[in-house]
Amino acid sequence: QAEHGSEDLVDCNQSITSHAHMMMEARHFLVYLNKDTHTEGERSAQFHADIRRALDAGIHLILVHERRREHGGCEFKELIDTTPEDLCVRPGGMYDELAIPMCSGEFGQISIRLLFMALGNGSVHLMPAQTKNA
Repeated sequence: QAEHGSEDLVDCNQSITSHAHMMMEARHFLVYLNKDTHTEGERSAQFHADIRRALDAGIHLILVHERRREHGGCEFKELIDTTPEDLCVRPGGMYDELAIPMCSGEFGQISIRLLFMALGNGSVHLMPAQTKNA
């Protein structure tokens, strides 16, 4: 069994950008969800337009749900309640996959690992924990 952290989680040759004009070259669109995501007026409206373009282009969305209060964390229901209706449709909306919870404390490392896994292959598959004797 490999030691913790020794396996490759993300291809280091991947490019990361925050420029919307480069979106069509992307494999993934990282959607960071906190209490302000859908409630910041014009800023949220532009973000919603970017999400719609990504969905129309078939770009995979990776949702990260901020749970840490000091970073604007909120309950997921608050996010759903403030999301434009057209982005909530299923299938085909932004919530077709489970969001990765961004936690603090001992669960923070698990959050980061799940995010790296999603960035590496486009999906998160939770595996049962292995015992030390396995």
